[in-house]
Amino acid sequence: MGKLKDHPERDSYHLVYILFIIFGGAMLSAWNAIISASAYFEQSLPSKHAMNFMLVAYNVGVLPFMFLTTVYSSELNYTIFIGVPFVAAAALMICVPFICTYLKMKMAALVLMMIVAFICGMGTGVLNTSVFGLGGVFAGSSAGGIMIGQGFVGLLSLIPLILHLSIPGDNTQTIGLIFFIFAACLNVIAFVCILLFKKIPFAKYTLDKYEQSKHPERVPLLKAEDQNRVNSKAEDLVEYQPTEEGAVVLKGCSKIKAFVKQLFGVLRRMKWYALAVFLCYFVTLFIYPSAILSVPSPKGMFTTDWQIALWIHIRLNIFAVSDFISRWIPQCIKLYKSPALVVIVSLVRVIFAVLLVIARWVVWMRNLPFFITIYAIFSLMNGYHGTLIMSVAADQCDIEPSKRGVAGSTMAFVLNCGIALGCFLALPLGAALK
Repeated sequence: MGKLKDHPERDSYHLVYILFIIFGGAMLSAWNAIISASAYFEQSLPSKHAMNFMLVAYNVGVLPFMFLTTVYSSELNYTIFIGVPFVAAAALMICVPFICTYLKMKMAALVLMMIVAFICGMGTGVLNTSVFGLGGVFAGSSAGGIMIGQGFVGLLSLIPLILHLSIPGDNTQTIGLIFFIFAACLNVIAFVCILLFKKIPFAKYTLDKYEQSKHPERVPLLKAEDQNRVNSKAEDLVEYQPTEEGAVVLKGCSKIKAFVKQLFGVLRRMKWYALAVFLCYFVTLFIYPSAILSVPSPKGMFTTDWQIALWIHIRLNIFAVSDFISRWIPQCIKLYKSPALVVIVSLVRVIFAVLLVIARWVVWMRNLPFFITIYAIFSLMNGYHGTLIMSVAADQCDIEPSKRGVAGSTMAFVLNCGIALGCFLALPLGAALK
């Protein structure tokens, strides 16, 4: 740490960026393990619709807690609000196999798994807004690191599925255990990383600057050489007025009204980016995987049981691999220079989604090269579009440093609203396509 302390304003070895990748992967790993182990739950729980029940319970938990965390995002202790959900997620992943395997009353097991899904949703809601809020305090690349971490976990989830396809016999239980063990380990690693986060000089320096931009009278005076580096503009602080007790509130507003006013003020400035990221993930989750998996194989291809299973994995792999690769591209190529282009690309993805859905009935669209090309472009655009929006929104909307945390949390909340609505509407769509 000696050399790092000499230049705290720089993330010289990309340590903070790497930690954000770990946080991004861990924050979705528990729920990703549950949805990826759907075959495990079909064997272990009494209802074939167990995943649908768990999905509803998850979203009932995630959205209210995302909203509450977003409203209070400017006052969060990030170490607590990120660390505690990681510990809870690791504990849940350890409990899942015991609930499904050793509990003899299967209906009780189903109820407990719905409770697990609900708690998982609560934790994910808090984590999403907290981690993206923390990422918003740092440079735009930090949000990109979070998105890359999420894509990495989605990619790794394919490994047990490929093993399930390639290893003869029924290994559903083993594959499920692999998912849960991996998620538990990743959450423990993320918990350790958040404890070490502020030990990194760049992280401590940036968070101190952020606190000074919000509450200048609460932050101890920096050393002279550090004070010269602080570039917070005076206009970033004009909305705040110190009280006699030393608290900082928005003048003329109660505390809750102040948070809501700030929240919607940020959202109003980022409206086109928020709309774009909502559409991006709503469209994706609306058709993936239910509508995609309903598309029959091209005529004369994938006819045996093993080949049919291969066709399923081809469709899953194309999305996961393309999405993961495209999340790295915004680090090098940033095409979006205006909100108009962001919205246009979002609408183009809607057209691609329509093509993929009607391929269920239109035979010529199931031509293998055509289908794979359209699907790969759709998947590439998902990762690139979402990652770049989350990375550049605050900068291109000129969000003040004191509101970067709220901006990151707000974008995360809108993103997950798109995911939740897409998942809910995918249920009737999937049932209609069967």
